[in-house]
Amino acid sequence: MDFFINFFKFFLKKRPLNRKKIKKLIDSSDAFCILPFKHILLQPSGEATSCCMSDVKIRDDNNKVIEWPKVNFKEQLWEGSFYKKLRSNMIKGIKSDVCKRCYEQEESGSKSYRNGQNQRFLNNTRGTGKHGEKLYGTPDAPQRANLEITSIDVTTGNNHGHPIDWDIRFSRLCNLKCRMCDSASSSQIYKETQDNPQLQPYLGHAVGDEDHKFNYGEKDATYVLETLPHVDRLKILGGEPTLDPQVQEVLDEAIRIGRDDIYLDITTNLTNVTDRWLESLSRFKDVQLQFSIDATEKTNEYIRTTSHWPQIEKNIRRYLNFEIETNTNWMLSFHQTVSIYNIFDFWKLHKWIESLRKEDKFNRLETEFVYHLYVLHSPEELDARILPLRYRAEILNNFNHYRPNIKQPHEDTGIQSVITLLESDARPERADELLKLCKKRTEAVDKIRGHYIKDYIPNVANVLNSG
Repeated sequence: MDFFINFFKFFLKKRPLNRKKIKKLIDSSDAFCILPFKHILLQPSGEATSCCMSDVKIRDDNNKVIEWPKVNFKEQLWEGSFYKKLRSNMIKGIKSDVCKRCYEQEESGSKSYRNGQNQRFLNNTRGTGKHGEKLYGTPDAPQRANLEITSIDVTTGNNHGHPIDWDIRFSRLCNLKCRMCDSASSSQIYKETQDNPQLQPYLGHAVGDEDHKFNYGEKDATYVLETLPHVDRLKILGGEPTLDPQVQEVLDEAIRIGRDDIYLDITTNLTNVTDRWLESLSRFKDVQLQFSIDATEKTNEYIRTTSHWPQIEKNIRRYLNFEIETNTNWMLSFHQTVSIYNIFDFWKLHKWIESLRKEDKFNRLETEFVYHLYVLHSPEELDARILPLRYRAEILNNFNHYRPNIKQPHEDTGIQSVITLLESDARPERADELLKLCKKRTEAVDKIRGHYIKDYIPNVANVLNSG
């Protein structure tokens, strides 16, 4: 028996799997995901993870975190032991802790990022909803045939031997100080924690010789630029990508070499829109813009400190009304993070989004996937699951009045995970302790910023004050 098991493992390691076998894995396995075979995420810190749903940093054989600008990217990262083990587990149907967030979403009844990426691979599409584009084997897209994944492999990932799907976050350069963010992801929070050390226990702080590695201009983007001729998708975040010169460098290089067919998937906070930015995006044929907004009006201004709601409304209309003379597809959608700060009326963002449709003369707002939310898990003290049970029925009742207006399936939008939370009579083991920490954190940040929760979100202030 051991002989056959060892032979099977050897077979998996040495033989690439073709698309037929990949499809069989996707259809039959509740563990398999296509992303580790084609995708990597580069963090502002210089570290890397396997995707945006994982917070497990890629480490070497000595359990040391790998910094991608300092190593041979292909040998030590893409073909390193971390990816080999993850890919091997995927093929064998073994669930890795690296991917537990997706598995948890699926267990709660929602569709996960894993589900969506697998389905896109099976459909040979990119983009979503009405704008989904057939990638391969169509008369109007012969140039994309050389990007198709025809096989996957434990060592090389795919038949190209490198990522064809990048998630790039070059630096923490940002203009906001979001309540759930930290100094590693926002230059504004980093400066704030330098000036106010009492905030460091809540917002984090990179110190000493490690400071520089989070800043813009400190990363060598050569490997990314070299793979642009063979890249299918560029997923770009920050910090805030509209502010980062290296993001503009990557876009300019893609345009220069004629890769206007790369699928751009960009997440922005909708606070900064320039003529050059719009012109650059208009040069690409397929652009997905995901606007990261957590609420409307004063609630959003509190959560995303330094943002101004009138400016956000102005900027979304710039995207809606920008007249493009090329054949660019702009797909506009919104991503919401649900925390204890916005759980009381999280659906109001969806209501505002739908109100924009009457102004959407170019039909740029997504039809099926215009709105998606994610329930915050970290930091723990802002997790909505710490909310005392006595508030949940009231929130659910208020949401149910609006619920018929949401036409998208709840499991696709992520709303089902919020419904599951509100219907549950369970709280985290340390919920009361975390609620006290939430109050302490909120008061500390309020004092420094001069934005007091009672003036912005009074119902949450009442929760924190009632204990």
